[in-house]
Amino acid sequence: MSENRITETGLATPDFWDSQNKEYTLQIIDDADPIARYMEKIDFSTLRSCFEVGCFPGGYLAYLGKKGLEVNGIDFSNRILSDLLPFYKNQGFKVGTFLEGDFFNMNVEKTFDLVCSFGFIEHFENWKEVMDLHLKLIAPGGYLLITTPNFRGKWQMLIHKYLDKTNYKRHFIPSMQPDLWKVHVEQNGFTVVKHGFFEKFDFWVEEEPPLYFKPIIVLLRRLKPFLKKMLPANRESYSPFCGIIAQKK
Repeated sequence: MSENRITETGLATPDFWDSQNKEYTLQIIDDADPIARYMEKIDFSTLRSCFEVGCFPGGYLAYLGKKGLEVNGIDFSNRILSDLLPFYKNQGFKVGTFLEGDFFNMNVEKTFDLVCSFGFIEHFENWKEVMDLHLKLIAPGGYLLITTPNFRGKWQMLIHKYLDKTNYKRHFIPSMQPDLWKVHVEQNGFTVVKHGFFEKFDFWVEEEPPLYFKPIIVLLRRLKPFLKKMLPANRESYSPFCGIIAQKK
């Protein structure tokens, strides 16, 4: 059986996400965040509502709420209704529908001006099906916004495959291809505004690697400021993120 076999909830389980998010402090990302900068290709003044798939811990959705959009979302996390929803209300955001459960089994009849996810589709081998469920929620003239980490580029793959092995296995690496996303959404009646790999070199590991890899991690962390300064941005081989913004015709 493949190490990357699909499960009902993808390659990362609800228990894993709950353990990750148990102590997370809710916050709004700031304008300097790389994904916030990527979002700025969208004219938010024309939009009224947004829906995030996999919305906990909610920093990016909060950023959209700060833009004046009504916030909506779904996630398995048991902190959605108890923590995230009150947080948004306390911020004075326009708050719509929040669901605690399985995106594949949800029943939402309305559509939204922006449907987004950040680090979601790459946990599923059937990523096209996952993307299609995003597309069905978008109103005419509305936008799709998807970002994932880039573990597929040559240098990023080497880092994560050997220095971040457990985390690497939670991701379906062939899904991290923005050119394929572009073809897929265009076949479904969308116009692509922006797609590709973005930002200067960066990397992270979720768990510290074995001791024999420690010197490599130390070296990479020391070199990172230099590499960020010297290497051009938006390169498939080493940029940390993939993304797409597309508008429904």
